[in-house]
Amino acid sequence: MSVRTSLAAWRRLGHAALAGLRGEPLQGEDRRAFHVELAIGSTERMKGFAWLMLALHVALLARDVVLDFSRMPETERVWARWLLGLHVAMLLASGSTLLLLWRARERVARARIAFAFLTFLLVWAGVLSGVDQLIGAGITVYWLVGLCAALFVTFKRGPTAQAFAMGLAAFVVGQLWFLPRPALAFSQLVNGGAFTLTCVLFSRMLYATKARDFGQRATIARQHAQLEAERARTEEVLFSVLPPRIAERLRRGVGPIADTHPDVTILFADLAGFTHLAAELPAAEMVEILNELFSRFDEIMREHRLEKIKTVGDAYLAARGMEQAHLSDAAAAVDAGLALQRAVLAVARRRQRALSLRVGIARGVAIGGVLGHERLLYDVWGDAVNTASRLETAAAPGEVLVTEELAASLSASHDLGPIQVRELKGKGPVATRVVRGARAARALYAKVP
Repeated sequence: MSVRTSLAAWRRLGHAALAGLRGEPLQGEDRRAFHVELAIGSTERMKGFAWLMLALHVALLARDVVLDFSRMPETERVWARWLLGLHVAMLLASGSTLLLLWRARERVARARIAFAFLTFLLVWAGVLSGVDQLIGAGITVYWLVGLCAALFVTFKRGPTAQAFAMGLAAFVVGQLWFLPRPALAFSQLVNGGAFTLTCVLFSRMLYATKARDFGQRATIARQHAQLEAERARTEEVLFSVLPPRIAERLRRGVGPIADTHPDVTILFADLAGFTHLAAELPAAEMVEILNELFSRFDEIMREHRLEKIKTVGDAYLAARGMEQAHLSDAAAAVDAGLALQRAVLAVARRRQRALSLRVGIARGVAIGGVLGHERLLYDVWGDAVNTASRLETAAAPGEVLVTEELAASLSASHDLGPIQVRELKGKGPVATRVVRGARAARALYAKVP
């Protein structure tokens, strides 16, 4: 292996190590959200540290109160007094931290309080490492505090490294100030520096791991949101092209769908002469007129609680009583038919176009079902549908035409014309009646140029 190859291998290893320390290259909103999550978690852990330190130092101060400093050697007396001061400082700091966290409500303020306590804790442990030389507990406490901070408390990488740097500075001051022998102080400084560097590396590695995990969770969450959005759009399309009750059954996986409706009221409407009118109109205007009319038709169906079945060209099919038949179905369908006539008349006047509508309404048996697999279509067929279609064809422009059988349930609510026997294709002679409300509309249509 050549020297150049060896250097390249070491360079790749170094880049991999640095990448591991840097973590996931989060950007933008993900980076901000990740730091928010870090701050919230670290704040809660520092709150736990504050409670632990408060409880420990209440006990330590109780012990310090009963100590007899006069019986101690001079060196021990100096250290004991320093320890007393450090215990008081920690008691005050932990208590103040808990009080401030209790009062603070904003996330940023709570994170700053927690970070300030972390910095104080590291500095306090650094000073303690030099003060508590009686049993060597100061070094142990410094290591425990640093290790716990590295493993359990993660703020942003820069501020966390600064907190460890301040803790190391306090450790250096504590060792140089309190250790009587320079050789021992140097040894402790090397150990403390190496340990602090190790803690910083641990902290950065955990930061990198958490960043990678957060990035993966954020990616999964976005993919899940995209899937939910796609599912919602699919359901929206499904519910827009099919009746809601049918779309809901399809969503649940029910199939095949084929229902018999023994007593349903069918409304069939068609624009009279629209085929000839469309041949004279620009395509854009024709589509615009149809969209305006059918949008208003849909509103009218919702107002009168009819279920839109489909549109075929300029024809419109709706029904009432598909789920459960009511005595008011016929009256509601006729009211909807009259409202359709008024809507067409309003559009005809506004656009100055000769638009008129024929409406046929019948009641009887119908079968409803979903056809197709890729392009679903809900349709109804049966005697009631055929009769309504034939009535629409036999009606004059502007008329709402019903069978005499249906008219029997409308006599109390609607003004009907006389019985007229009409020859309906495929049905033969059928007694029909015109809802008079449509005759006035028909006269008005004639005035539209």
